Formats: sequence, structure tokens, C-alpha cells
Amino acid sequence: MTTYAMTMTACSRPGYLKQVLNSLSKNSGTEKYTLYFGVEPVNPEVAKVCQSVTFMKSHVTINPARLGVLRNPFELLKRTFDSGAEGVLYLEDDVVLSKDAVNMASWYFAQETKNNYLCMNLYNHDSAADADPAAMVGGAKFSALGMALTKEQWKTYFEPNWSNDRRGWDFSITALVESGKKVLQPRVSRSHHIGRQGGTHYYAPMHDKLYIHNPIWGGCLDNFKIEE
Repeated sequence: MTTYAMTMTACSRPGYLKQVLNSLSKNSGTEKYTLYFGVEPVNPEVAKVCQSVTFMKSHVTINPARLGVLRNPFELLKRTFDSGAEGVLYLEDDVVLSKDAVNMASWYFAQETKNNYLCMNLYNHDSAADADPAAMVGGAKFSALGMALTKEQWKTYFEPNWSNDRRGWDFSITALVESGKKVLQPRVSRSHHIGRQGGTHYYAPMHDKLYIHNPIWGGCLDNFKIEE
């Protein structure tokens, strides 16, 4: 049986984490997945929030030492794929989801052409509220704000290139896109970044400039279409 999973890194901001989990709990289809947490040993409340999840199957790993924003997601994804997952929906503790984000990931994993792409992003930098919410397109901009990737994509692209750029793993993956590899993404974003305070790379004015005008889909679909 094909196994699918979700991963979520968490560190020190339980308020944001609760909002993310609340948005995930409103999704249908979570029963097909196990949610694996990689928790930094920083804030005991964060660990308690992760351990209190009851709306879906979950597994919590509290790191023995702080791994940081480069190694924590890498070790979590590697652990999850090595445990037998064929596809993973990668999430973060300050990225909320639309009600059909899990449906979109499940649809993507069922596509025969999925490995023609680098991965599937939930976020679109050019999200347009008046676009067709069912439309998926091949894009040239990568986003770490929620992505679905297969074991083949992990082994081929993500694992060997993760640490190529000292600025962050997302810069390493962006370089692959800039070299010509496309991501699949919705015309209307299915994720949104809420971590405007207390993050490693974001501060409030920068966050507002980047994300305040990017809409997230408010409805719920269970089928999508690729537009070339």
C-alpha cells in the first residue's frame, strides 16, 4: 500500500502553530496521512501542542539538540521518506492552509506526470483572486510555504542539493528552478505565511510587504486540472 505523510517543523511560537494546526484540521482527507513533527527543544508549550493533536494520526520527535532551520526540516524529511513514505506534504509552523490543501496534495500524488516537476507548491507568488481556483500551472518560482514531493523528487533533487546555498535550503532549490526545472502550483494560493514576528528570516515590515496582498483560496475543491 502506498504511504503518504505530512511533515511539520516547529520551534518556539505556539500561537502560530495552533493557527496552522487549526487550518489543517479543517481539511478533509487527513485520514490518509500521518503527520510527523520535528520539534526543536526550545519551548515546552510547542511540544505539548504537537503532542495534543487528535484530529489525525501523528508522531512527534523532539530533537535532542537544536538543529536549526537548515537541518531540522532536512532530518525530518529524510526520516519520513526513509520510514517508507512515497509522498510527503511538507508544512511549517507559521503557514496556514486553505480547506482543500490536503485534497490538492492527494490529487497531485495521483498524477502520472507528477515527477515531471520539481515538486508541487501550495503557494503562488503571483496568486490572483479572480483566477480559476482549480487551475494548476507549471511555474518558475519556488516557494517553501507548503509543498508536496515524492520520494523520487526527494532523492533526485532535494536531498543532494539541500545544503548548496549557505543562505538557506530554499535558495538551493530555487537555483534548480532557475536552471529550468518547473514546479507545479495553483493559480490561487492554498497557503499563506502568518509568521510576521519572531521568525529566523522575517521581520514584520518585510513580512507585510511580501505577503499582505497575496490571496489564499477560501473555498474547497477536490479535483484540479493542469493548464499548460
